[in-house]
Amino acid sequence: MEAASVKQYYGCGYNYAYIYVWQQYRDTHSSWDLYVKIVNESDSGTDYGQATVNKTTRSELWGPAANTSKYCTHATGYLNSTGGSTSSVC
Repeated sequence: MEAASVKQYYGCGYNYAYIYVWQQYRDTHSSWDLYVKIVNESDSGTDYGQATVNKTTRSELWGPAANTSKYCTHATGYLNSTGGSTSSVC
């Protein structure tokens, strides 16, 4: 079952990672772990704009501002241990 959407947003000179947990998943689970980050593709090994929340019932999680707008980036998010990424944005 697909259960979440991962997005990357740009605003005010910064990139933001975002994950949204779908209603059908929320209706059938009591809690979950969420994690998001921005990946700077020219600086592998360093993640930006990371956010984590564990054992939550929240439907969404935003990462903090990532100062990566000058680079090619993508957002990665995890619902429990299953992850997904957005396309690259340059």
